This record gives sequence, structure tokens and C-alpha cells, in this order.
Amino acid sequence: MRVSRVLVAVVLAVSAVSVRFSAQTVTTASFVAGEILVKFRPGTPASARAEAHRQAQGIVLNEISRRGVVLVGMPGGDESAAISRYRRNPNVLYAEPNFIRRVPMLVSHTPGSEVLPGDYYFDEQWALHNTGQLFYCIPWISGELCLYVGTPDADTDAPEAWANATGGLGVTVAVIDSGVDYNHPDLAVNYAGGYDFISNDGDPMDDHGHGTHVAGTIAAAMNNLTGDPAEEEGIVGVAPRAKILAYKVCLSDGTCSDSASQQAIAQAITDGAQVVNMSLGSVDPSQSLAEAVQDAWTAGLVIVAGAGNNGTTDAFYPAAFDNVVSVAAFDEDHRRPSFSNYGSWVDISAPGNVIMSTYPLATCSGGSTVPGDTGCYTWNSGTSMATPHVSGAAALVWSRSAVTTNSQVVNILLNSADPQGSGGVRLDSWTAHGGLNLHNALTYGLSFSAPTGVRIVR
Repeated sequence: MRVSRVLVAVVLAVSAVSVRFSAQTVTTASFVAGEILVKFRPGTPASARAEAHRQAQGIVLNEISRRGVVLVGMPGGDESAAISRYRRNPNVLYAEPNFIRRVPMLVSHTPGSEVLPGDYYFDEQWALHNTGQLFYCIPWISGELCLYVGTPDADTDAPEAWANATGGLGVTVAVIDSGVDYNHPDLAVNYAGGYDFISNDGDPMDDHGHGTHVAGTIAAAMNNLTGDPAEEEGIVGVAPRAKILAYKVCLSDGTCSDSASQQAIAQAITDGAQVVNMSLGSVDPSQSLAEAVQDAWTAGLVIVAGAGNNGTTDAFYPAAFDNVVSVAAFDEDHRRPSFSNYGSWVDISAPGNVIMSTYPLATCSGGSTVPGDTGCYTWNSGTSMATPHVSGAAALVWSRSAVTTNSQVVNILLNSADPQGSGGVRLDSWTAHGGLNLHNALTYGLSFSAPTGVRIVR
């Protein structure tokens, strides 16, 4: 098994019972030093803007022209005072820090009509098809050591869904994250390009791991062959025929500035994406980021974001903004893992515990010619892993011929959710709608009104 060398080192050092990894860490308020975001009132002439910058002692670094949000530089330590200077100008709508949001360094990890892929590690993907199987299995002295066992049907009913549609053909999902390893054999066929908003170039290669893991959950190819004699490679994504746009907004340490994220959202609109996945966030609200996701919603996109891993009911952004589908995590027993945020503001839950997906090839030691196992894979946990399950589901729903608007997609996803689950605690007792169910989403009757609980701005 070609798993990340980081993962193997950790697995061998921990208890098989207590392994739980998190995909978004609890952070205090933080922002990029020496930078703020400023927006002027519509119609403010260029001369007045230049004068405002002069008086506030700010230097224009960049601008998101679609929305008129300006990234302004100043000496580190002067951010608060500069914000106050800009806010005193009557031509300024708002000024705020360039907040940092985060992803972590990954340390881990009809009956008879179902479509069961032959992909090499499909039996590890309890999130898609849970038969009560053993999973999180690693090479061991006399074979494999498996650390978890699932509960039958505590999953998203993916094989049942694929009997109706296998994959979001023609739908594009923008992954706003740490980039994507577009050379990965399970991702290359569905890679549709991207951009690096850190280096400002067209190479969004992932130097962290998080974005590649997210992308695989969304759209890893189904039954693609590798090796000789050929076998189906690796894993399969929720929407294995969807296309991935990779927008790199996070540094290798997992920090992601709001300015980069907003540029990526604007680019996703321009590039024709239909779904945006944001498995990142923080507790800091931001007016400019809220406007960015509203702009995407108005342009017809579905925006999906992780509810956070603080284990509380506190709001987490961008998930808590209006018109964003907020996603908590459920585990292999259809229960809420302790790390997942929850509450009435969270729209839906999806599999987020010990999720196997693709990982950058550079993190696996050496090459492999094992048929079906030529890529690199690892397990990870968190609402970051739950979110792409919903983004992939959105791609599947978009592929329904009668679906033409983002409101319909969200309506179907939320109102087709499984409220009860397979455990003793109902899934809709700690989220607004319950748990993601792919089969229900692909067979749910269309409704053109906004579902109860989704935060539509009027």
C-alpha cells in the first residue's frame, strides 16, 4: 500500500483505538502583517481614491477588480491604525484586516443495481459504501492491521446513487485550497487547470497535501487502469466524471489569506465553475469575504464550506455566511465525532472521519509499479474531509437534466438528507437537515423554493 510516509510513522506510534486527526485547527484571530482590505463607495473617482490612500499612508498592492476590493500595504504593526484612518474617509465603505484562515499540516492520515467500483482501495472508502467492513488497514507483520470497523449503511449510499448517474459529467468544481497534485494518476484525467494565487502563476501544485486529499474525494476517477497487468487505480471520488479547477490560496504551512481566497472565488466565477469547495476557515467574520461568496452565489455557483473542528456550536467562516452550505462531519457509525462543530447554523453532515483519499506523489517514498496502486493515498479526518463529499454531491445533482439553478441544487441536497441515520442519535438533532445521502439526492423530486434552514439573502 502506497501511503504517505508521514502517515505510516504516526500510525505506528499511536494506539489503534484512539487515532483521530483533524482537518481544521482551532485558531485565534490572525491576519497578514502589513496588509488590510479596503473597499470604496461605488462611483468614487480615481483621484479621490488616490487621496484616500495618501492620507491613510497605504500602498495599493492588488485589487479584485470584479468587486473593487483593494489589498493595501503598510508597515507591520500599523494595521489597526491604518484601518481607522481609512474608515474616517467618507468615500470608504469598509476597511478590515486581511484575515488568515487555515488548513492543517496533515499528519495522517435498487438492490442488485449498485455500481461497485473495482478501484484498488474502494473497500477502504466506508464513506461511500459501509458494509461494516474493517478499514484503515496498513501493512503489518503477517498481512494487514486494520484499526477501524464500520456500521453497515452508515454511509452516503454512493453505489445506489451511481446506478442513476456516475459522476457529474460536464460539471466543474473549484477547489480553493493548498493546490492539487495534478500529476496524480487518480486526478490527472479530471484536472481542468487552475492558478496559484500565492506565486501568481499558472502552476497550482500542492506543497501541503490538503487540497489533493479534498480533490480526490470530489472527483478521483472510477475504474481507471494502471499497471501491467492493469488494475483499477486507487480510490473513486463522489463525482468521478466531474472536472477539478485547482486554486492555490494556502501556503505550505496551511495558512490562507482572505485576499487570495477572494481572488480565487472571482476566478472561479470567470472560469465557469458550478461548485466551489472551501475546506478552510476561522472564527473571524469578514465583510469582504462574505461579499465574495455572495457574488459567487449571485453568479449561480454553489458554495460549500467546512463547519470547523472546534467541537462547539460557535460560528465558523466562510461556512456560516449566507448562501454557503455548511458541512459538519459524521463518522463510520453515523455519529458526530468530537471534533466536529454542530448546531442549527450547520446545514448538513457528511463522512469526515478516517477518510482515504489521494495525496501528493512527493510524500510517498519511491515510485510504485504495483497495478492499481501507482498513486499516493492517505487517511485524514475533519470537516475538511466532509465538505468535498457534499461538493461532489452537488456536482452529481448539477448533472440532473432538470436542474438549472444553484437554488435547486442546494434545495435537493438539504431536503434529501438522511435525518435519522443508523445510530441512536438522529443526524438532524445536531445539524439542520441531517446527513448527506447521494442516492436520495439523485432521486429527490424538484422543488423551486428555498429549503428551510438554508440562509438565502433576500
